[in-house]
Amino acid sequence: MLDHFDAGFVNEGQFVLSFYNRLDAYGDLEKQENLSRLVSDLLADPFFDILRRAYRVEMDVSRLLGMLSEPSYAAVVYAVFAIIAAELKKSLVGNKSPSFGMDLDVLDEMFPAAKIINVVPDGRDCALSHFKLSWGHKNAYAAARAWALYVDRARASGERIGPECYLELRYEDLQANPFDAVSRMAVFVNGSGSSSIAEGFMADLENNRLKRNTNKWESVLSRKQQRVFEAVAGRQLKEYGYKRNFKDPGNILLPMQSAYRFHDWASRNTWHVVRKLFPSISEHLKGSEHLKRKKACSQ
Repeated sequence: MLDHFDAGFVNEGQFVLSFYNRLDAYGDLEKQENLSRLVSDLLADPFFDILRRAYRVEMDVSRLLGMLSEPSYAAVVYAVFAIIAAELKKSLVGNKSPSFGMDLDVLDEMFPAAKIINVVPDGRDCALSHFKLSWGHKNAYAAARAWALYVDRARASGERIGPECYLELRYEDLQANPFDAVSRMAVFVNGSGSSSIAEGFMADLENNRLKRNTNKWESVLSRKQQRVFEAVAGRQLKEYGYKRNFKDPGNILLPMQSAYRFHDWASRNTWHVVRKLFPSISEHLKGSEHLKRKKACSQ
C-alpha cells in the first residue's frame, strides 16, 4: 500500500528512537567530533545493513554529514530518510515502525511538520501475531496490557498533535472500505484529493493481505483467552468499536496478574537468550512449537 504514496518507505526504523534515548552520551552536537561520532555509530545500526542488502541504498559518514541542515539529531534522521527517498526516486520521505506509536510526542517534537498515520488493528489479532514471534508477548493478559497502553498513549498524543498532522484509522476499515480509507490517507498526506493512489491500491487489493488478516482471533483464541483480553482491554475495544463477547468479563485477581506477567517475562527472555546463542533461529515460531501453541489457543 505504501508504494502508492510515492514515498521512500523501507525497513522499520527503530533506530530513530533508540538513538534519541541515548543522545546524552554524545554531548553537544554543535561540536563536530560529537556529531561525527553520533553519525558513525548510527550507521553501524542493523537498520543500515538491511537497507544496503534489501534496498541497495548505501550511506557513509561524509555523505550524511554533508546533507545536514543543522547540527542536530533531527537533522541527522531527516537526512537519512531524504537520502533513502532520493535513492529510491521518491518525492516523499517516510518510515514506519509499530514502536513509534509509543513516542509520537517525541517524533512530533523532532518533526513538527510530519504527517502521522496510526492504523489501529483489533488487539486480539495483535495478540495472535505476538504469539507467533519469539520476542512477542506470550499470553492474552500481557498482550492486552501492551495493546491497551499503546492505543491509549497514541490517541492521547494524537489529540495533542491535532488533526492536521495526526490521522487515526482502524485496520479493519482498510478491509471493509479500502477505497474510502486510502482516499482519506491520500488527502491527509497530499493536502488534496488523489484518486490515483486509491485506485492503484484497489488494483492490487486481490493480492493484499488485508483481506485475510483480520478477525482470526474469533476462531483461534480460546474463550478463556478472549475473556482475559476483554477483562484487561475492554474499554479500549469499546472505544474503537470492536466486538466484545462478554457483558462482564470480570476482574483478574492479583496473583493471576503476577503469574501472567512472570510467564510473559520468562518466556520472552528465554527466547532472547536462545536467539543470542543461536542467531540462525528465526524470530517466527515454527514447527512443533507453533503447532502446539495453535492447538492450545483453539481449545
